[in-house]
Amino acid sequence: MRKAMISIMYAGYVLLCNDTSQKECLRRKRFTCSGKLARTVKEIQRGSVLFLYNADTQTLTGPFTADSERGTNLEPGTWRETVDEHSLSANIRLEWEELHEIKNAPGLFPFFKDPEKCELTPTQTQRLLDMLEEAPSITLSKKHKGNPALA
Repeated sequence: MRKAMISIMYAGYVLLCNDTSQKECLRRKRFTCSGKLARTVKEIQRGSVLFLYNADTQTLTGPFTADSERGTNLEPGTWRETVDEHSLSANIRLEWEELHEIKNAPGLFPFFKDPEKCELTPTQTQRLLDMLEEAPSITLSKKHKGNPALA
């Protein structure tokens, strides 16, 4: 008797950030994207698997889960950094249980060498999930664990 294999296909996205925006993202439990990449964020659905790629440190952090349906408009005062209010913008609420970090992501994953596209293939998403599971977990300070009053 042959056992059926169940394959789960995850919708995955890499969200690009720098040191400053990553701290804000973790503190607010949100990711905001403006400009042409906001169109991609608008495609993200609740439950999608998300990863943060910090271009300053070349570090991949995750996994996160999208906790909102598609990108919503920016809320005034959400971010300390200036956001171009004349371009498209989108907000995604994030949730997570345990985060892991992979250093030197471009060395392990060639698609990070020129990260222009946020959407991952199901194979890329699963590979990142598998690698993150083996990677060291990170501990966030209380100030970065998110404050529901700010979300």
